[in-house]
Amino acid sequence: QLTTELQKLHSESRLSQDEARTFEGRLSELNAQLARSQLWGQQQLAALQSREEEVVVLKVEMASLRENYHSKVAQVEALHTQLDSVEQSYSVALAEVEVLRQALGDARCDSSRLHRESELVVTNVNQWVKEQQTNEKLGMKIRDQSKKIIHLTAEKHLQETVEKLQAEIRKLKAELDERRMEAERYK
Repeated sequence: QLTTELQKLHSESRLSQDEARTFEGRLSELNAQLARSQLWGQQQLAALQSREEEVVVLKVEMASLRENYHSKVAQVEALHTQLDSVEQSYSVALAEVEVLRQALGDARCDSSRLHRESELVVTNVNQWVKEQQTNEKLGMKIRDQSKKIIHLTAEKHLQETVEKLQAEIRKLKAELDERRMEAERYK
């Protein structure tokens, strides 16, 4: 009976050892799985941190792009305002050009008439000088003719001024066209 009991204990001991080895194997497997899980978790954490850094960089870039966009929009609006102003100035300049063109035409007609009158006055003065050298009214007539000559000179000066203004208007129109082309490039 004692031998039977001893055999039974030996048998139970072997079973316990087998179970212990099984549990040790399972424990080793679980430890290995835990290590793999921890490594995977660390890798995922590192990847997450890297993604978060990328997100921060992208947010900074996005803010910079948004700021640049608003700046460009403001520039375009300013150019549109400038273009409207330039077009308005252009319309005013065109009206002024038309007025000056009319004035120039009138001045040319007046200039031709005044030139003929000037030649006539000079002829008359020469004739009067010859014919009325002893006439007491000669001085008065000469002064009157001198005033007309001065008037002719003033008319000639007016014509020169009108021509200068036309040249200035052509220059302004060229600058206006250049600004309009520049504004078109920003549209």
